[in-house]
Amino acid sequence: MTMAKKSTLFYKGENRAADSIITAEFQDREHIILVKRKDDTYAFPGGFVAGNKKSIKLAEETARRETREETGYNLHSLEAKCKGYYQDRDRDPRADKDHWVTTQVFHFHLGKLESLPELTPSSEVQEAQWFAVSKALTLTLYADHKKILQDFLRTRDAKDWRDTREVVIRYESWRYYWKFFLVSFLLFASVVALYFYHKVTAKYLGLTIAAFWGCHLVMRCWLIYYCRYSITKNTLIISRGFIFPSTIEIPVTEITDVTFEQSRREKLLGVGSLYVSTKTTKMDYWISGVHNPRDIRDHIWKVRFLAFEKIEENETENKDTD
Repeated sequence: MTMAKKSTLFYKGENRAADSIITAEFQDREHIILVKRKDDTYAFPGGFVAGNKKSIKLAEETARRETREETGYNLHSLEAKCKGYYQDRDRDPRADKDHWVTTQVFHFHLGKLESLPELTPSSEVQEAQWFAVSKALTLTLYADHKKILQDFLRTRDAKDWRDTREVVIRYESWRYYWKFFLVSFLLFASVVALYFYHKVTAKYLGLTIAAFWGCHLVMRCWLIYYCRYSITKNTLIISRGFIFPSTIEIPVTEITDVTFEQSRREKLLGVGSLYVSTKTTKMDYWISGVHNPRDIRDHIWKVRFLAFEKIEENETENKDTD
């Protein structure tokens, strides 16, 4: 009898972590810090959030602390840019059905340097080293860190602002349709069974059910058209309702966290739920029935990142003008 491998993760369920992408320009090439783990794979400096608390601030503090402990380099007052949230349950080899790892990724940029800072690896890792980004992509990276690096390079290099101006997300609740069609099927089966006993009653009952089903389906299609989520002019717009529609507008620069959840059945259907946390409104928004939630989450992060880049560009231009 084969014993199931026991997970080394401390918390049952989600184990929250934070990783640092630290870049610098040296000799006209972009370099990045990677640490070599005990299993001979390379990874970003990072670790688990104390107390497993869900907090962007604590995650950033964790990224700074783990970078200092693993590489000996202190990030000091360098600005941290949130680059994404990775939460696939199978993304970390230590995960099992009851334990998994999610990570918040932060980017710290040192700018253009004459020489790269010296790194002092701790006992937790074999070595800490600067690599050219092109070289880093050829290394054996831990878990999904290669994907994280590729995502970072893709969003960082995005130049065309117009490509991120519009996206529409249709709202559809697959749970509703599944239950509705199941009930319709049972009613239809009942009509068929009744037909053999009383044809007239079955006929009128069947017509009533068909009319109800048709009207309801038309109404749902109409609601789908009016229930949508879109990103327009750097604003996430959540519109819901038919007769008395309500609209919530959230500037992407106010979004502090975007996560998504998918059950096994939802993965098969390509739908899921988005959870949007904001900074100033102090409200959280739960958006269910979203198609391709992973792509939407990544798109929101991309728009958010480019929005901050645009703000920085404008501030720099204003300073130069003054």
